[in-house]
Amino acid sequence: MFLSFLIYSFSDNYSQPIVISGGSENDIIGRIIRLPDDRLLAIIERNPDWGSGDLYSSFSTDNGDTWGELLPVVVKTGNQSTHCVVVTQDDSIRVYYASDETGYYKIYTLSCFDGATWNESQQLDLGWETYQSIYDPAVFLEEDGSLTMTYVKLGGGGYVTHCTEINQWDKNKTLIQSGAYRIRICKSTNGIYLSAYHRNIGGNQYDVHIRTSTDLITWTPEVQITNNGNSHDPYCNITQDGFMVYYAKYKNPAYNLHRRSSVDGIYWQPEEQITNDQTNNTQPAFFNEDDVIYLVWTHAIDYNTNNDIYFEKSFITGTNDLINVQKTFAIKIVDKDHLIIKPKFKLQGQIHIEVFDLNGKLILHQYKLDVQNEYRLSVGNMRKGIYLFRIIANDQMLTKKFLVK
Repeated sequence: MFLSFLIYSFSDNYSQPIVISGGSENDIIGRIIRLPDDRLLAIIERNPDWGSGDLYSSFSTDNGDTWGELLPVVVKTGNQSTHCVVVTQDDSIRVYYASDETGYYKIYTLSCFDGATWNESQQLDLGWETYQSIYDPAVFLEEDGSLTMTYVKLGGGGYVTHCTEINQWDKNKTLIQSGAYRIRICKSTNGIYLSAYHRNIGGNQYDVHIRTSTDLITWTPEVQITNNGNSHDPYCNITQDGFMVYYAKYKNPAYNLHRRSSVDGIYWQPEEQITNDQTNNTQPAFFNEDDVIYLVWTHAIDYNTNNDIYFEKSFITGTNDLINVQKTFAIKIVDKDHLIIKPKFKLQGQIHIEVFDLNGKLILHQYKLDVQNEYRLSVGNMRKGIYLFRIIANDQMLTKKFLVK
């Protein structure tokens, strides 16, 4: 066996918000994806009066440090709103969105290969009556090339559907949760689907909830991950360690972005606040590559008339966490089979150490240090692979990966 840490370096280009679309226009939703040619693509909804939106694209060729001008994707009468973007198995770029061009909101899709020449949009047949409005699609690509989508039925809650061939979606109208809004879905590498949404818990109080499933039919009981009665717009995705959910949470005087992470979708780590502004930050969306989060969100200059789309890339283990680690813990490899975790000063209360594999299985846990005021972690009997250990002490939490070779 051989033990090593997965170490990350930081540059000035990380954790610095960049404006994708600014100015006086009202840009209210952004979605982002990595293209096969390594460009980043952002799809932006520009909606001057909150009822006549159109969709535009912007590209970055330098990993998000700069962004190009907005180019039209869908510019039509009516309201084009609540959209998502995905790269399919044949490397085509596909946008899904809702439009009320027929008088009722329906979900449409259009595609291209170069990001510039878009095909004519097509309406999806999900089995609903003509008069029933459906909107807010969220689509991801499965490992086998199929697609899975959540969406909202107006007045009915959040639903899920599956597509084995392009535009051939099932019409089962499978309900995940009544009363759900902004419902999103992702899937872990071990086959667990996670759906995140906000809903009214009573008295017009909204909080973020989670449900998981292995078959898109039977869902676990809800897990509520916010409790302030004013949290919205959750967006879920996977990381190398499990699941992560970003959301907008109100703390006087404004909404700001927060996030929580979980190995299994049931037990969640403490909340982290991501933005701290005096004006609203809402509508987060992100993806993860090698523990780098690529995040877009809506930043209000004036919430009613002027919103901008911001972009930021940051490591999951952020700069502040590394500073805390340096002050609090000394971690060193002592030989090929052991590492030592030693506090740099006296800790108040217990130290809690957990080790998980990447499927969320708890390998070991420890609640106290030895007589040398240190903890020696043995990996001699562990299988080769990446593991995750967490240390909780003095109201600080350190999460770090190590590799057993």
